Amino acid sequence: MKPLLPSLRESKRYVVYEVLADNPVSREDAEAAITESARTLMGTLQYATAGFEPLKWKNQKGIIRVNRQYVNHTKSAMALTTTIKRKKVIVRSVGVSGMINKAEKYFR
Repeated sequence: MKPLLPSLRESKRYVVYEVLADNPVSREDAEAAITESARTLMGTLQYATAGFEPLKWKNQKGIIRVNRQYVNHTKSAMALTTTIKRKKVIVRSVGVSGMINKAEKYFR
């Protein structure tokens, strides 16, 4: 089977986010809360179309891969995430990149 041409592939963006909390939050809890917030905001159909996929996590920072048309929806979902496991948190977007290598620079 031949691979898709680049013009037919969906463009993706990598959103780097940071979780600010008094106590450290685990990767699973942060991803679950942001995912639930995104599903609530976008709805199941748009969430599936967005291709929302958490990738990496280090030092309370993470990377989410998303379709380029849904970057603003993803940032809004992060802003609406206020609690994780009944702890008050702030989830903020650090940066957006089209390449994962450049997105990893925001981890520093």
